[in-house]
Amino acid sequence: MPREPESILVLRLGGIGEVLAITPALREVRARFRRAWITLMAQRPAHEVARGLVNEVVEAESVYKAGMRSLLDPSLYREAAGLARRVLRRKYDLFLDFHHLFAWRHAVKPLLAAFLSRAPRRVGFGDGFFLTDRVPDPDDRPMVERNRPFLAALGIELSDPSPSLAVDPADQAWADHLLETLGIAGKPIVALSPGSSRPVTRWGIERFSAAAQRLSPRGPVVVIGTAAERGLGDEVGGGSVNLAGLTTVGQLAALLLRCALLVSNDSGPVHVARALGTPVVGIFRPREYLRWGSYGDARRFRALYREGPGAEEGRTLPLITVGEVVRAAEELLDANHPRL
Repeated sequence: MPREPESILVLRLGGIGEVLAITPALREVRARFRRAWITLMAQRPAHEVARGLVNEVVEAESVYKAGMRSLLDPSLYREAAGLARRVLRRKYDLFLDFHHLFAWRHAVKPLLAAFLSRAPRRVGFGDGFFLTDRVPDPDDRPMVERNRPFLAALGIELSDPSPSLAVDPADQAWADHLLETLGIAGKPIVALSPGSSRPVTRWGIERFSAAAQRLSPRGPVVVIGTAAERGLGDEVGGGSVNLAGLTTVGQLAALLLRCALLVSNDSGPVHVARALGTPVVGIFRPREYLRWGSYGDARRFRALYREGPGAEEGRTLPLITVGEVVRAAEELLDANHPRL
């Protein structure tokens, strides 16, 4: 019988949604290999959502975001050397590559991580030559469902495909204090997330502003997002409270846990809210809907999208009307008890 792994290196690059999507698999791996030391290699701040499921995190930020222009920057190589030293401190028995190999160039980063891990067994999506166990990865399957064949390669059955997120008590106390200070504690709060790291996924600030005005009679409206999106929050207006750039990932989770609803572009807050059970109206491109929008809980999750020419470039997003978004939001508010 093969020896149980004592150390496991997990790779998952990408944003908050990508890391949250593998939390069901991390739960099962943690339960199956209870004594193993699990290291997650991920980008900042996405790795924060895996708190409690792994023993340590190796941040792979600048190195894995590097493009051709940065190849002449000496700091890139210093950071790469630091990353290599951190991984080489431990010899791993098992390498789990949750990075999706949609094109050959995407294999370079997992290849380097696999090499540094020195693991004799290397499980991953796609047909990378550096893998010992290759898992089929059809692009039309929801992200959370891709955990099933991945875990099957390890002889593990996925008992619950739902993403999960633990919220720290300190972050909960912070959220309670904030809402008390704002005078909106105990009210059905509607959160809006009008930003996104990818402009092609943005529905439009003028539409979010109109939606905020129409939803404000249902409860206080707060705007969330990154520091770079604070200007968008100001543009929403309509009496909304702009909290963009004022929260950590943990604080954002605690805030969304207390919201009655989130209306958002396809971005990290959608997946945080979904993992917490907060009702969500998400606005997607068609292909991203297939990957992320089919969470399967119509009582708490509505994904809106439009097919048509240029859909993947975001050109059909304006065809999703304010009225359609507001109707979906009101239906979810009516179907769920307020989270006060």
